[in-house]
Amino acid sequence: MADRPVIMTQLDGGLGNQMFQYAVGRALSLQYGVPLFLDTSAYSHYTTRKYALGVFDINARIAAAEEIAVFKPSAKKDFQSILRSLADKAPTRAVLLVKNLVPRGIVSKPGRGLPPDSKYLYREKQEFVFDERVLAEPPPLYLNGYWQNEKYFARHRDTILRDFTLRTPISEKARAYQKMIQETMSVSLHIRRGDYVRSAAARKLYEGVCDLDYYRRALELLKRKIPEISVFVFSDEIAWAKANLSCDRAIFVEGCVDCQELFLMSCCKHNIIANSSFSWWGAWLNCNAGKIVLAPRRWHNSGDEDHTPIAESWTRV
Repeated sequence: MADRPVIMTQLDGGLGNQMFQYAVGRALSLQYGVPLFLDTSAYSHYTTRKYALGVFDINARIAAAEEIAVFKPSAKKDFQSILRSLADKAPTRAVLLVKNLVPRGIVSKPGRGLPPDSKYLYREKQEFVFDERVLAEPPPLYLNGYWQNEKYFARHRDTILRDFTLRTPISEKARAYQKMIQETMSVSLHIRRGDYVRSAAARKLYEGVCDLDYYRRALELLKRKIPEISVFVFSDEIAWAKANLSCDRAIFVEGCVDCQELFLMSCCKHNIIANSSFSWWGAWLNCNAGKIVLAPRRWHNSGDEDHTPIAESWTRV
């Protein structure tokens, strides 16, 4: 494997994070004309997450254990692996620590060789910040990070759009929502709760970024530009959204699996996203040339307004 010019990318987190990790790997595989392999071994440590890209028509192969071993040192675990092993008992806390303490900008150094006994490893340097050096690293190459910046793969947009086509037809219920979306001035509105509100650590990081006032301001801004909109509400806690969101002509999307909800978001004319990679992708996959995407000014409470994955063409509220 090490003698073969391939790109391997480590998958970690939920569907949205996996899509970012796939997209950067796919961009590099296209740039160098080499195969893409996916390291899914992180999911042997999870009870709350699993490999999710199989729903798409992606162009990559899941790497075998012996192939992964060529790229990753086996003698000792790095700090991220140790933290991930804690995920069964405290998944949210472990993920927050991984995202905000290591390896972004604290234990990383420029270039390859991180750690020095894995010469093929290139680790993300800083959250959300585009690192153009990774695009100059020839294969074989192992990518470790979240890579939440469209600059890594925007020039391959058409290919990424094709890769993220669903492999199987959507359900009858999803088709009914799609018909309503196509026939109206549809706007997706995504509310993420779940792991963002379960623990004190998560609330400290995310609380107040996408509160009800954010959605009120976003809706008011959009209605000034487009008076007659139909709002399609997506949420991992749809009952909470029904009870708390004040919105006229709202349609609450229920009974669809995650990948179908993502597809339906992308079918909407416009998007109001949460600070979530899931709704980020719903907006990015939207091919409406005149789309308006409204996003929060901050992504979480530990960063400033410049520290965000929001695309330059989107509007911050």
